[in-house]
Amino acid sequence: MRAQAWRRDVGSYGFVKEIPSRYADVDMERHLNNAAVQGLHTEACIGFQIQTIGVKEWQWEWLLQPLSTDTHFLQIAYFPAPVQCGVRLTHIGDDGCTLAVGLFQDGVCVGVQDRRVALWRNGQKAVLPAAVQDALLRQHAPLDPPGAEAELSAVDLESANRADQYPAASLLTPRLGDHDSDWCLSAFALGRYVEQARTHVLSDAFKLAGVDVGNGPFSIVLARSRINFLARRAPLGNIGLTGHVIRIGGSSIEVRVAIFDDIGCIATSDNVMVLLHRENNRPAPIPAKLRGSLEVR
Repeated sequence: MRAQAWRRDVGSYGFVKEIPSRYADVDMERHLNNAAVQGLHTEACIGFQIQTIGVKEWQWEWLLQPLSTDTHFLQIAYFPAPVQCGVRLTHIGDDGCTLAVGLFQDGVCVGVQDRRVALWRNGQKAVLPAAVQDALLRQHAPLDPPGAEAELSAVDLESANRADQYPAASLLTPRLGDHDSDWCLSAFALGRYVEQARTHVLSDAFKLAGVDVGNGPFSIVLARSRINFLARRAPLGNIGLTGHVIRIGGSSIEVRVAIFDDIGCIATSDNVMVLLHRENNRPAPIPAKLRGSLEVR
């Protein structure tokens, strides 16, 4: 996906929406935090749906929700510059469609995403009506499918959605603001939960190794995040955030997390983080002591 040249050209997208950046989304490193960037992708896709399907139809009948997202974070986005968000249809079928999203700031592509969306009815995926398919095709002729890799294999998914597979776990209480207009956990909230879960996994490992990514010589950034949305429902009881390290490279760490309620798994996510030298933002080799603490996470 990130290798496709057209993805980094805002003129390649049939729908473009400018969204102001917010100071409330600035993190401790003084750039837009990862969950906020994920939210910009969601806002762009909602704007695309409204323009294509119509406000009333989108709001009351045909709100398309994500099945999976595959996001590459290419550059750091900063406040206060606005973000141009481009959306283009790349594939469509009875089971849903795939949207290519690009985020641009000051003319530079800061991130791209493939988002698979579908119509949900009563918590279940439904056939995409012909009227919706026709509306999409009238305004946005699809490209060939880009080969998104967001969905886990059946074997991986069976393992990923079992809570006992994760050595790191924590609980949080969902808030009213975490619901969407259908009284289900929103894509925005699940993005924040994924962020919290992977941070929980890594912060303990970094603390054990004595590596301070807040003030020390290293920082860590998110390079890629793939989320699989497995259920749509109101949260029941506390939310369980679980995760573990599944791969350690020379400078990169891949963390798999899963989100649970009292019924079962709501979402899974694979996340690639990169350790950087703070002085030049170049990849840094993972120190031996940190590697050791990560291997037990």
